[in-house]
Order: sequence, then structure tokens, then C-alpha cells
Amino acid sequence: MHRIRRPSSRRRAAAFLTTALAMLAAAGRHAAARDDKAVVETPVAVAGDAEAADAGGEFVVTLDNGDRLTGTLVALDSRRLRFRADVAGDAEIDLPAGRLERLDRRVEIEPVEPRGDRFLPLDGGLIHGELTRVEQGALVIDAHLIGPLRLPLDAVSAFVRQGGELPDRKAAPRLHEVHAAAGNRLVGGLEFTPTGVAIQSEGLAATVAMRNVNAILFPVAEEAAGPDPAAAASACMLELLNGAEVVGRGPLLAEGQITVGTPDGRTIAVPLAHVARVTFDGGLAGTRRVVFWSAGTDAEEERAHMIDAARKGLPPGWQVDDAALATDVAELEAALRKAGVLVVPELEGFDADSLPPAADLGRLLRAFLGRGGTVVVAGMAGENLEYWNATGLLTVSAAERVSDGNEFRFVAGHRLARGAGESFTAVNGTHTYKTDDEGLKPVASHADGDAAVLVKRSGRGRLVLLGMDYYETSPAVDRVLVNALMLGRGR
Repeated sequence: MHRIRRPSSRRRAAAFLTTALAMLAAAGRHAAARDDKAVVETPVAVAGDAEAADAGGEFVVTLDNGDRLTGTLVALDSRRLRFRADVAGDAEIDLPAGRLERLDRRVEIEPVEPRGDRFLPLDGGLIHGELTRVEQGALVIDAHLIGPLRLPLDAVSAFVRQGGELPDRKAAPRLHEVHAAAGNRLVGGLEFTPTGVAIQSEGLAATVAMRNVNAILFPVAEEAAGPDPAAAASACMLELLNGAEVVGRGPLLAEGQITVGTPDGRTIAVPLAHVARVTFDGGLAGTRRVVFWSAGTDAEEERAHMIDAARKGLPPGWQVDDAALATDVAELEAALRKAGVLVVPELEGFDADSLPPAADLGRLLRAFLGRGGTVVVAGMAGENLEYWNATGLLTVSAAERVSDGNEFRFVAGHRLARGAGESFTAVNGTHTYKTDDEGLKPVASHADGDAAVLVKRSGRGRLVLLGMDYYETSPAVDRVLVNALMLGRGR
């Protein structure tokens, strides 16, 4: 008697996954046809005998429809991602690059303390490293977690000394601006010397030793050129464990490194083991998108004031969405997939029945924070405070109203204080908080030690608690809000 051999459970799982992905892709094609959009390529399951991925390839893939797959990264280029999904056993699947939003480390890895100065490429990103020399119109640096790297001078927007802050540009955009020790600011044409920089303009000729240079702002075009549609299709950003961001296009995984190309024809290779996240074109637009919670807030007062401050204070490239944001958990989750920052103004009209269950909101925002999002909560008090405690995101025991005119001093050098001075004066509607939450760190405190501004790290993101309800504002209070919005993507 001949026995009929049944497929193994792994083969059945792979077959099921293939069929399911094909059905999803088919549905996507039909929907695309109705909307006159491009047809999405069908993901194809392939045999499981391909070479295994290099070490460090365990990631979570998020697709443009919100679906998520966990597994091992096998191959990546500008056209596709080959992935060994856990649900498919040994089988591998091909996912079209156009369907990808991001790759996140499957297991959270402790961030690495950045080393060296900061270099900001003109086309976006952030690189930490040590400047080793200047040659043939380029900065040669030893980039932390990357290795030797050559950045052409006309491809750099700024240099910032380690521990310093990127200064606001005051000079014309086509001039160099050198910020030196003792607060000196020099503007003009710049040349690098063997030991520093020489800057010259009408009535000015000065040489500054490199050890005394705190920051250099390089010339930028008055009007940035529009993106190249063909190149943008394969754009991506690599986020490293030290907080650096490498922006490029045409990603390629080979020999344990992800290589991306830059607009001037260079390539940058990053060891996969040092990559915390890869964001593709489909998700890049949202990294600097700010969305505002609407339920229970005053649309004409606090919420409107915060939106106005955000629009006036955020630099170019940021998007402030003032559309009413639903608080249904599913709809809120969909909105946050396309955003980098969530702002919750004071819940003045607090009504627990109109808000999502606190536990559900906590799970949603914990995932959002885990992948690098920023959540800013303002004016938390009363039932509002109890609701946020119930999310499990923070623990605050009391909120106390303080009178106008009280002074709050910042933690020296904190990013939330940038441009706001050493302190700010309380405006109408300011509260201080008492907390036993060890993760909730004070940033601006009253003389008695109670804080009105606190920050908590959660996953790869930050939760910011602002005691000001923004019924009334001041330049310093507005600056704190803008700094909070940029905490995850600020420069």
C-alpha cells in the first residue's frame, strides 16, 4: 500500500501564508484599479534554501497597510525585501519595497551613548564622529558606529561640537556662520586651515583654532530643489543605536552591512548590527508630522494656541496636522502610523465615556513610543490625571496649581530649554507635579523642587509632561513646546 505523505506543519504554514499574502495583494490590486493607482506587486513565497541572513537580522516589518511580520531579514535592495517570517517556518517571502514602511529591531537593544561631534548632512540625517582632517573640499571623519566617512563640504549643513546645541541661524543663508568660544559669532566666507578656520567678510578677517569652534553653519540654498521622484521612490533612513540618522536611497544588504547612496554619488555603509530601525519612503513623511488630540480639548483656546505655536516655531520640513483626531483606538492607531508626534492638549471637557479605555490607550501609546514616537501631554490635572495614571505610562501623585509669576529653572543644558533661557515665568494655568515615578525626570522646577516640565524615556521614544495648559502663553513657554515636539527628531 502506498502511503500518502502529508505536508509538514511548516510547509502547511508557508502555503497558508503564501495564499493569504496573495489574496491580500489581489485585494490591493482591485482597490488600486478602482482608485486608478499603480498595481502592487504580489508578494511571492520562495523555497527555504536561500542563504541565511547575516547576524543581527531579527526585525519586525511594518507594511503600508499596518500589517506587521516578525522574523529574520535575509536580503534587501531597492526593489524588494526578502524576509523569513516566523509564521512561515523555513519559508521566505518577498515583499515589494513600495509596500514597506519600516523595519524595527525585534528585541529592544540598549541605546549606545553617542561619541564625538555632530555633523548634519544637507540632505538630512545626523552623524556622530570625530573630525580627523579636511582635504580636497571635504570633511573626513571617524563616524561612530560607521567608520571612516568623507563628507563633501557642499553636502554639510552644520557642524556642532559634542555636548553643544545647534544655534539658530541669524546670517544670510548663503554665508558661513561660525560660533566660537566666549559667545563670538563670525559671519562670512570660510576656509579651513591646518589648525582651524579662517573667516573673512567686509571689515572682518579672523582665524579661530578648531578647539575653540563650538559650531559652524554652512551655506544653504535659498530655495531647496524639489525631490527627484525617481530617487525618492527608494529613499530610506537608517537610525543607529547611538541616535544617528543616515539618509539615503537604494538600500542594499550585503556582507552584514546596509549600504545607501547619497545624491552626490557617495555611498555610506552601516553594519546591520548597529541599525535600530530602517524607515522607508512610505514612512519617512510621517516622522516629522505632528498630530493633535481633539476629544475633550478646547479647539478655540488651548488647542488652537498650541497649534499656532507649533506652526510658528517648527523649522521647515515639519508638518502640523490640525484635523480633528478621533480617539477610537483603531482610528487613533491608524493616525499614529503616519505620525512622529502626538500632542494631547488639556482635556478641559474630560469625559471618560468619550475616551478610549485607559488600558487600551496605554498599550497603543507604549507601542508608539517604543518605535521612537513622542507624546506631549499638557495641563494634566484632576480626573485627567487619574486617567493618565491608569494608562500605566506614568505615575503622578498630585498636581498643584501655581500662581502667575513663579519662576521655574531649567536643568542646565537640557534640550527642552534650548532658546528659552535659564528659566521661565509661570503663566495662567500652570501646574506642578509630585511623582514617585523614577523614570519621570524633572526638567523645569520651582524653588520647592516640584516640577512643571518632566520627561520620561519609553522604548525609543519620549513622553513629555507639560504643566502649562496653554490657555495663556509666553515666548519661553511656546519655545518649550516646540522643543518638546522636536525631542525625537530635533537637531
